[in-house]
Amino acid sequence: MIIPAIPYCPVAEGANPEPGRDYGYAINCFFDRLREDDWGFFFDHDCYISTRFWFRALERAVRMKPDAGLFTVMRYPAVSSWSAPKEARHRNYDIRYHRKLGEEIAKKYAGLLQDVTDFESLESGCPTAGIFLLSKRVWAEVGGFKSGFKDERIDYDMHCKVRATGRRCWLIRDVYFFHAKGL
Repeated sequence: MIIPAIPYCPVAEGANPEPGRDYGYAINCFFDRLREDDWGFFFDHDCYISTRFWFRALERAVRMKPDAGLFTVMRYPAVSSWSAPKEARHRNYDIRYHRKLGEEIAKKYAGLLQDVTDFESLESGCPTAGIFLLSKRVWAEVGGFKSGFKDERIDYDMHCKVRATGRRCWLIRDVYFFHAKGL
């Protein structure tokens, strides 16, 4: 089963960098609750899912690559240019535009996965940031997320730990999120 979540760290919990800001702790609490064969899909609270049938695309990706280390999705704005759709116009914050773009991307890239394991060789050379589909088995195998907030690069750390196991990391090309950070 794939279970989506928006992890949140309560004010009095976690430790790094301070109680209430330990995103790694919150994600680990989420994965602790999953069953052994479940997949957790988590993303930031300020993301808008621009693709209507995103859950079907996640299911398809897991069926196609059941031994994957992790999956991520297309998004705008993005830290990594390889994870941003080329079609996205910069500095456009119109939700209707992003919803339409999400539907176009879903049709254009239906079922396509891109190997992003060796992110250094990709344009912008950065790993994925913030949106993951990860199995509980892989999460346990790598020892979970490190404690910390995004400034501590917990997403970078997870990508590298997964890659160190020899598993591949994949970009699901037909799922698109608009990240409202900075608005």
